[in-house]
Amino acid sequence: MLKRLNAKHVNILIFGLLFILCSCTKENEITPSDEPDQIVVLFETSFENNNNPDITAWNLFYDYYSGVPYDTVVSSDCPGGGQWALNLKAQKLHFSYAEKYLTNFSGNKFLSLSCYATLNSGQKSATVSLSQIRNGLTIKNKEINLGVWNNWEKFTIRDTLNLVPADSIRIKFKGSGSTYESSDFIIDLVKLEELL
Repeated sequence: MLKRLNAKHVNILIFGLLFILCSCTKENEITPSDEPDQIVVLFETSFENNNNPDITAWNLFYDYYSGVPYDTVVSSDCPGGGQWALNLKAQKLHFSYAEKYLTNFSGNKFLSLSCYATLNSGQKSATVSLSQIRNGLTIKNKEINLGVWNNWEKFTIRDTLNLVPADSIRIKFKGSGSTYESSDFIIDLVKLEELL
């Protein structure tokens, strides 16, 4: 009888411990899922306003060696996109970028940044990044390399950021020319979402 009670108690104890361990989660931890319960759009653009090109509040940088200007916003043929898209070009051994800062967010946020891009020239010479900025310093950065050739493709970055009120979220697109070739890529349908 004593052996039977001990085995029964041991089984109950093991089951209880497993239940407690499985039900515990770290405080403030966000567990990303493939299918979020709710999606909140924090920012989106197709680089137009009332059918006119619009790159308001985007910081642009062009590192030219030739000094030849080009159109930053060009007509778009992105499926489901608007009439306009952002075009970034970089000469050989130079780069260009466009970045936007979003503010007034705090707390743990599971974010998804998506965009459509087509790379007209240059191979794997364009990147998109999602960063957490605090007091001018990059706290966290996630970047992907866009390696498409003359074909619209959707790219997505997902990351969890623990934001304080003074932080900002930076969205950045960068094109870099190599020793032998320039870079030319087009971006459309940019969307930053919070997945809940």
